[in-house]
Amino acid sequence: MHEATDACGSVHCVFHQEDEPGRGYLICGECGHLFKTKRALRREHRRVFREISHAVPLFSNARQAGHIRFWWMMLFLRADKIWVCPFCAHDF
Repeated sequence: MHEATDACGSVHCVFHQEDEPGRGYLICGECGHLFKTKRALRREHRRVFREISHAVPLFSNARQAGHIRFWWMMLFLRADKIWVCPFCAHDF
């Protein structure tokens, strides 16, 4: 872990404070995180949503009829439909 420098600025993830070189599915333009695969992007998106759903009372009671459809959509979410970075909430 290290702060970004001029030498690593294009591959440095500000959120994790580490370099993430190489190719992948998507790179966040704000924090620089590299999502190597579509699966990795979906996994992080769901993880963040689970954390939020436990913290916000509205989502914690998701078994009610009105919320089942939302959880179903999260389960079958496609990577190309995710439009924000799960780490910094910046639009892709």
